[in-house]
Amino acid sequence: MKKVTLVSALALTLLGASVIGIAGDSAYAQTQEISQSTTTAVQNEKAKLDELEEKVAGTAFEEAFNQLVPVLNTLEKDLTASSSNARFNPVTIYDLDSIGVRLQLITEISNAIAFSVEQLDNKVEQAHRELGVEITKAVIAVADPFASVSKLEQQIISLKQLMEKVLTYPDLDLDAKATHVVKQKLDAAIWATRFERDKKVLGKVPFAVYNDLNKVITKAVGVQLSLKSTVRDVNTAIANLEKALATAISYTTTK
Repeated sequence: MKKVTLVSALALTLLGASVIGIAGDSAYAQTQEISQSTTTAVQNEKAKLDELEEKVAGTAFEEAFNQLVPVLNTLEKDLTASSSNARFNPVTIYDLDSIGVRLQLITEISNAIAFSVEQLDNKVEQAHRELGVEITKAVIAVADPFASVSKLEQQIISLKQLMEKVLTYPDLDLDAKATHVVKQKLDAAIWATRFERDKKVLGKVPFAVYNDLNKVITKAVGVQLSLKSTVRDVNTAIANLEKALATAISYTTTK
């Protein structure tokens, strides 16, 4: 009887070890799958930031934007270490349970920056200032390895709510002082005009035509640099650049 009991106990022990082993393998496989999925999401977010980089350059959000890539790089390294069972650096490691929500917050930050640049260009300065403060807070939170999941989740909610709120702020009056974002459009127009001038006009039209275009560019630069420029001034300068460039290019087709 004792022999039977001993054999049964041994069988149960082996069965238990087998079940634990299977469960362990299953959990490991699941962890690997989640890790790979999140790594792909990190890489996709990097690609989105690459597309947004040019639009953000020179804006008030450039510094905050530039801090997102290092965070993504750290997340990617931590995920790689996780998949290989490597030891973690306690100084830089993010809690693996927080990586998903950190990635969500980074996505929301990049969305907020794009939103500000693309949809708030004609809003009063207060809209940009308030959203800028919230974006800065979000960047600090997402980079903090000790930030809790609940704190990160709350930051996502705060960003979304503020984006909805600033949309209700009034638009700039044409005679209002041009904001930095408004002037960014003029800056982009100036550089685009210079590029097209050198590519399509330089050496291909009479000097007088080339000179007239340069005068319009110079005047536009003055509007951009002036602290007193209004929204109307900026809009007029952009329209004048487009008209002058089109006029200059038209001379190349009438030769």
